[in-house]
Amino acid sequence: MIINKIKSWDEISEFSIKHELNILPKDLEKIKAFYELLKIANEKMNLTRLISLEDFLTFHVADTLSLFILLRKNNININPKGHYLDLGSGAGIPGIIFGIFANLKTTLCDSITKKAVFLKDCIEKLSLEDLIRVENKRAEDLTKKYKDYFSIITARAFAKPIETIQAVKPFLKKNNEAFFLAQTASSLKTDENYIKLLKKMNLHIFDEIEFTLGDKKRCVYLVKTMFSTQTVS
Repeated sequence: MIINKIKSWDEISEFSIKHELNILPKDLEKIKAFYELLKIANEKMNLTRLISLEDFLTFHVADTLSLFILLRKNNININPKGHYLDLGSGAGIPGIIFGIFANLKTTLCDSITKKAVFLKDCIEKLSLEDLIRVENKRAEDLTKKYKDYFSIITARAFAKPIETIQAVKPFLKKNNEAFFLAQTASSLKTDENYIKLLKKMNLHIFDEIEFTLGDKKRCVYLVKTMFSTQTVS
């Protein structure tokens, strides 16, 4: 799959229609407002270097939508009663975007206070307090509170793959319907240590998509327990 650079909001709408993703206009308006808040904050905090509209739509919005493409490919429906965690949320990507599009109870985790303050400010200004909350703590300090709690987890820029899956596992629900969406720039299937660790944790790569995003290679993996299902709870 090749995703060319996306230059306008109309093009991101066309992209979602092409891939049969149910993106509501009101949700896209929220993402537009989020982008404006991110641009203002980025001038002071350097939250992301990919801040032009083209980069935001391509490397943040379309990249997040690739997660939904993988879920749709596997006929996985997100249960609205589930809970979603984004570790190392930083600028709120993919966390805020995924949470809005999925309309799912979302927790954003970032240990850096200035980033957590930005995230909380965005949530307030976007009137998302009932949908999204922020934890300004290290992941390991939240394992007791949220042990076996989340149905869906992302951690796009959290750490190296092995460190990331070690951080993710305690939060993942202990049932066959929870999963971790791993986003990387290189293949995980060729990392023998990663595959061995997954097996030890009773996890495996259930499916994947590899694609070109603008001028970058991207891989998205659906990591689940050793048995499969069709609905996330």
